Parts: sequence; structure tokens; C-alpha cells
Amino acid sequence: MQNFSIEMFNPKILEIVNLGEKYQGMKIQGIEDKVGYNAVHSARMELRNQRIEIEKQGLAFREDAKNFQKDVIKKEKELIAFIEPTEIELYNEEKRIDDEKEQIKREKEEKEKAKLVERISILASYNYQVTDLTIILGISDEAFTSFAQDKKAIFETSEKLRIEKDEQEQKEKLEQDEKARLEREAVQKQKEENDRVALELQKQREAQNAEGERIVREQYLARIQKEAAEKAKIDAENKMKLEAIAKEQKEKEEMAKLEKKRKFQKFLEDNSYNPVFDHYIEENGKINLYRYVATYE
Repeated sequence: MQNFSIEMFNPKILEIVNLGEKYQGMKIQGIEDKVGYNAVHSARMELRNQRIEIEKQGLAFREDAKNFQKDVIKKEKELIAFIEPTEIELYNEEKRIDDEKEQIKREKEEKEKAKLVERISILASYNYQVTDLTIILGISDEAFTSFAQDKKAIFETSEKLRIEKDEQEQKEKLEQDEKARLEREAVQKQKEENDRVALELQKQREAQNAEGERIVREQYLARIQKEAAEKAKIDAENKMKLEAIAKEQKEKEEMAKLEKKRKFQKFLEDNSYNPVFDHYIEENGKINLYRYVATYE
């Protein structure tokens, strides 16, 4: 029968004690310390393998010597006690770094989500609806800023054209209203004058005799001629005013067209318009610029 003794474990004591002391207190200097992380992992695996070897050896001794089992188990625990605290310490150290990495990953994902919401909000303020998230995902802040500035420029140009159009229409309406008012006043004044003259003639005919009527007629004719001349002068002046208003309106329209053409030309220049690769389309009162980039075959 084989002779078993608890002293069979003794040759390993010094080796195990030294191994535990060798790796005790090892630290990882942050998540970027790959060398430290690998060293801790390697040390823990060596301690783990040593522990497993001790456990296996103890199990073999217990199976071969049942009566020697209690002493073997005691010595097994005694030996494990030298290294297990360090193993646990190193396991916790690894777990601390792994937990920190996971926390950083979660924070990064939350930041990316917040950035996406912010970018969608910025583009919405320029009346741009994001229908494809891949357009704004995975691009740098500089690239997104450039993209957003392009949309802002298009939005501001569109708004400026709309405002200018509204202002021009308002001016035209005011000028048309003023022209109509002058015409109504002229008609009303002529009617009042005609009524006044008719009433005056009626009174004169009733108050004067035939001679008086002749004189009155002569005076009336002279006055009518004078008034006709004055009326013709007034009509000519009103006609000149209306023609001046129409001329001014036409000049304003021409200036507006020239200014609109100049602004549109500047818009093309600001966006580096190239007739070979670019084209523009007017849609719903807006001018959209499209650029040919490439063809995929």
C-alpha cells in the first residue's frame, strides 16, 4: 500500500507563498493601461492554474487515501489560503476595469443619442426634415456644421425671397389703392361741380329777365370755357400724376427684377454654381440648387 503523508504538499509551500507575494498588490493604471491589464490577467491565470493544480493533487490524495482525507483537505485549504485572497483581489481589479469600460461605453452611447437629437433639432429649425438618419450619423462635428450651414443658407435665401415678394406685392396693392382713390375723388369733384353749376343756372334763370338771361348765358359760357380749360389742366395734371405713378411702379418693378437677378447670381456664385455639373429648379416659389456628384455603376 502506498505511503501517504501530508508532508507530500510541503515542497510546494515556499513556491506558493512566493507566488502569492509576487503578484499581491498589482494594479491597473486606468483603462488605457493595456500592459498592466494583461499583466494582472496573466498573474491571475497563473494563480488560478496553481490553485486548480493544488485542488487536483488534493483530490488525488483523497481518493487514494480516504483515511488521510481530512488532513489533506486541511492542508489544501491552508495552501489555497496563501493565494486565494490575491486571486480574488486580482479578479476584483479586473472587474473594476471591465465595469469602468462598460460605463464609458454607456456614456458614449448616451452622448451619441443626445448629439443625434440635437442635430435633428438644428436642421428642423432650418425647415429641413431628416428622413434618413444615415445622412447625419457617423459624420464629424465639422462635417455636420458644414452640412447644416448649407441648409441654413438655402432656408435664409428662400425666406428672404419670400419676404421680398410679400413686400413687393404689398407696395403694388398700396399704389393701386391710391390710384383708385384719386380717380374716385376726381369723379366726385366733377359731379359736385356739375351739380353746383346746374343749381346756379337755375337760380339765375328764375331771377333775371331775358337780357339778364343773355348776359348770364354769355357769362356762363365764358365761365364754362374757363372751367373747361381749368378742368382740362387738372385732368392733364392728374394724367401726368397717374403716368408718373405708373412709370415709378414700372421702374420699381424693373429694379426689383434686376435686384432679384443680382441676388440670384450671387446665390449661384456663393454656392460655386457650375452649369456643367449643377442645375436649379424653381419649386413652390423657391429655387433649389442640385449638384451632380458621381455615378455608380
